[in-house]
Formats: sequence, structure tokens, C-alpha cells
Amino acid sequence: MAARIVLKKQPARVVARGLRVWLRPPEPEDEAEFTALRRASRAFLAPSGIAASPSRAFRLFLQQGPGTGRERWLVCSKADGEILGAVSLQAIRGEPFHSAVIGYWIGAVHARQGYMGEALSLAVRRAFRGLGVNRLEADVLPENTASKRLLARAGFVREGTAREFVRIDGGFRDHERWALLARDFARGVRPTRAQRPQSRK
Repeated sequence: MAARIVLKKQPARVVARGLRVWLRPPEPEDEAEFTALRRASRAFLAPSGIAASPSRAFRLFLQQGPGTGRERWLVCSKADGEILGAVSLQAIRGEPFHSAVIGYWIGAVHARQGYMGEALSLAVRRAFRGLGVNRLEADVLPENTASKRLLARAGFVREGTAREFVRIDGGFRDHERWALLARDFARGVRPTRAQRPQSRK
């Protein structure tokens, strides 16, 4: 007899809906599922510089939200409500900057299936249309080619390298800075070939 699949009820606090995923704020009862996914994805996420313990990561994630300068959402499957990853807008600043920094991660088992591309598009739309930012930034380790390709497909442009930008595993690491402007988002502008990340040979 086939196992019965129990679908989760769609939360009332969904902030954005796509074709296959929705974004919603985390709840305390999400901890077990969140930490299990992070724990199972530890090796996969390591090249992105994500090293916090799953439990600590969830506590910090839960504490963020409106009024903290950060917005954060779980990326969930529309099919069954399963947590696939997360996306956040950090360092949200108003006048005179009107900017924010976007961050994201996807569980290893859900990677390369288009989920994060859709989630990133939803978060970008939320930043520009919901929060009114003018500039959205993303900081990526130079070797994280997959993440850079994701950003390029979303319209972000590489602007340069921030030297010794973030401390990871006890040492400061350079990060590439990518950005998307509200005017380019509104026009659907995509980066030129010269601005796209190149695969290492």
C-alpha cells in the first residue's frame, strides 16, 4: 500500500506566490524542518560561506523581520508546503540610499531544479515594488559560479570585488559585488555577455 502524503495547509502569511514556490515568514514550529534541511545540506552550502550551525541559523532567521532592517522568508513548495530554502533582504536602508542586500540558499536535494531562480525573482519583485528600494545588491564568493549565474539570469550586473569583505572560517574573504537597479528591473534589462560570469576552465 502506498504511503499517504499529508499536504501542509497553506499559511495565511504568504507574501509572494510563484508557479511552484511561495515565500512566507518563518514560524517557531518550522525549526525541526529548517535545521534538518540545513544539516543535510552542510557540505553543499559550504562553498557559499554558510557555516553557522543549523540551530543558531534558525534562531537568527526567526528574530529578523520588519523593523529590524531585514526581511526574511522561507521558500516553500506550493505542491506540499515543504521548506526548500530561504531568501532574505538585509541592510535595508531608506533615504538617501534606498538600497538592500539580498541573500539566499537552497537545500541540496532541491538544487538545480529552478526553485531558487523563481524564489529570487519573487524576492526581487518584493524589494522593488513592495519596499521601494532603488538598488539591490548581492555579495558572492568569486568561486561560486552557480550563484553568479543565478544572479545574471535575474538581471544583476557584476560591479567589482570587495576585498576581504566577510570573515569565513577565521579568515576574511573577497566577494564579488553584483547589483540590480530599479530602472533596469522595470525595463527588464539583462546583462550583456561581458557582464555574465565566465566558467572556469
